[in-house]
Amino acid sequence: MPKWAMILMGSLLFIICVLISILIYSYTLSLFQMKDVIVFSGPIAMCAIGFPSVLYVLGGSVFSLVFNKIPKYNKIIVKYLMYLLFAGIVSGLPIGLIVHVVLKNDGYQTCDKISWMSPTTYVKEISLCN
Repeated sequence: MPKWAMILMGSLLFIICVLISILIYSYTLSLFQMKDVIVFSGPIAMCAIGFPSVLYVLGGSVFSLVFNKIPKYNKIIVKYLMYLLFAGIVSGLPIGLIVHVVLKNDGYQTCDKISWMSPTTYVKEISLCN
């Protein structure tokens, strides 16, 4: 594969990853602001915590392709980002369960799910469910 195609693919993956992160962080922000409609689940917490690792991997791969060398502090950065990624994976399920209990205690109700993989939608009033 030519170098320009690899750069284009890396840039495209980077843009897609940033767009997905905007969606995930909007879900997380609605939780912290305790809005009337909150969309949250364990995998959203995992993605929010693990996103810096994905961002560095994509950015580092584009850097390696463009400049044909590895970033200076690559091993140290990858080491700590992998700790963060592992912590996100391990803590994702308990965070999802704790958020569920806290929101239920605060009077939020859950809407029906479209599928078993979709995140849970919490609402103050059941009429807000679409």
